[in-house]
Amino acid sequence: MRTSPAMMKRPTHAFIFGLIVAVLAAGCGEVPEPAAFTVKVSTSSTVPGESVDDEPVPTTVLGQPVTTADFVPRRNDGSLPEILVARNDGLGVVSASRLELYGGEFAAAPVRHAVDDLIGGIVYQENDAAGRILWVSGPESGPTVIDDTGAMLLDVGYADGAPYAVVASGNLIEHIRLVDGVRMEFVALAPTEQLVDLAVSGSLHAIAIANDQCGAIRLYDVDGSLVPLDSPTPVDCDVLGRPTFGALSLSPDGGALAYTDIAYRDDLVEASTDIVVRDLATGADWFRQSVAADFAQIPTISYDGDRVAYLYESPDQVEVRVLPLSGQTEEVVVDLGGQAQVNDLSFARLRVFTSG
Repeated sequence: MRTSPAMMKRPTHAFIFGLIVAVLAAGCGEVPEPAAFTVKVSTSSTVPGESVDDEPVPTTVLGQPVTTADFVPRRNDGSLPEILVARNDGLGVVSASRLELYGGEFAAAPVRHAVDDLIGGIVYQENDAAGRILWVSGPESGPTVIDDTGAMLLDVGYADGAPYAVVASGNLIEHIRLVDGVRMEFVALAPTEQLVDLAVSGSLHAIAIANDQCGAIRLYDVDGSLVPLDSPTPVDCDVLGRPTFGALSLSPDGGALAYTDIAYRDDLVEASTDIVVRDLATGADWFRQSVAADFAQIPTISYDGDRVAYLYESPDQVEVRVLPLSGQTEEVVVDLGGQAQVNDLSFARLRVFTSG
């Protein structure tokens, strides 16, 4: 969950979506659409309790859509890094259940949030008072300052032939085109609303807000117009002023939305958190799993079409967990307790570049 400064629910967390390898031509104002994508078709049952090819379906699958959101970029050989982790001692990557830190531009630098730029590099925000947003377009290039106003980096999208960073200053959400720095207003939230989290897939934006009720999730196109897809709505609203929906992540094809559904105790502390996946075309929540309870928090999630990675925080644990959504029930856990503060995480969408 990326809380805005206005919410001040707990220290800001942000979690990373991807890193890709391709080369951005110098001086180019338009870049090609990301290539090398393949569509995978799920063989999981669309009916709870049934199975396909004698493979058991976990009980947490409530009914997968016929057309699934398993739209996953094809990885090149050697692309071992899986999950990017922003920490106060640099940018790390989890691969084979082990955390390693990048060097280069990220060595010992406190990173608040980092995300792939969809054309071969990384957009990241420094975790200091200035909070600059920078862009490294490849392993041999130095960083370019994208924003130095203190705006919060949320995600990176792709539209009109170019990638753009999505940033927020208070209730104003803006786009900053990476190739030329052009800044455009996207959406202004109402004065009574507060930004909780935002996720982008291409030109589709999912925004979770808090308000005086139980919050909401809205879907927008790149021009700021509402998209007529069936976004989740709070079922129970027993604790007014606390957002039901926390962290968000869209599948790579934009066909499905993963989100956290939070229940609160009477003292406003999180009682439990579920991870839910919704097919946006049908409006069906086809996966739900309880992942936290009793003071534990899930500040951010990342969805790659098959799995949800998330940060699990409790008074005595800090872990990176990976939850498969079909055919498996086990979680991959990387214990980060006792290490530098973790600020964010995300799946890498394509092969990531290495920095020496």
